[in-house]
Amino acid sequence: MEVYQTDEERVEVLKKWWKENGISLISGLVIGVSALVGWNLWTDHKQGIGDQASTIYTRMMASIAQGKPDQAQTSAGELVTNFSDSSYAIHAALTMAKVKVEQGGLEAAASQLRWALEHASQAAMKHIARLRLTRVLLAQEKHNAALAELTGIEAGSFKAMYEELRGDILLGQGKNKEAHEAFQSAINTLEPTSQNRVMLKMKMDSIGDLDTPAS
Repeated sequence: MEVYQTDEERVEVLKKWWKENGISLISGLVIGVSALVGWNLWTDHKQGIGDQASTIYTRMMASIAQGKPDQAQTSAGELVTNFSDSSYAIHAALTMAKVKVEQGGLEAAASQLRWALEHASQAAMKHIARLRLTRVLLAQEKHNAALAELTGIEAGSFKAMYEELRGDILLGQGKNKEAHEAFQSAINTLEPTSQNRVMLKMKMDSIGDLDTPAS
């Protein structure tokens, strides 16, 4: 990787990288979620919540596939209103948050994610909602609010993602040394064969091991 001349240049490289890749990171934060979605929805179906909610959820996904976000939002609203205790409603909120992000509606996405975070019953789904919400807040440059979402959390197997996100937020605040430490903490949590280590090391290399924040 290129050796940059100043601390400011290092930070600008990371800011440029975030500007180019941040939205895709928000949209793509789906660690383990595919299997979890299938299992949760199947469980709801087996418990008898299923037929009507399943029909509405299928309609919502079809509307998204057809490029009809307004119709999808209507279906999601039905699930949130009438099946708020079901996994269908949680996944609908997460899915519509992704749609809103892709449309540039970050505030609307944050609202969907807060609802999912408040109503999810499973710890893994809460983590997914919180991580996505924090990414949205970071994209809005609401750094203090984003850091607040990460405070006092029992991260468990999500620790690496939380630490990387913390590093991204600190970097956005110009706290380069603290960001470097957070990225290192994330690396220390990952398995030696994890592909995410490469990206984290790239972020650390771009920042450098700085003693003072950038001006």
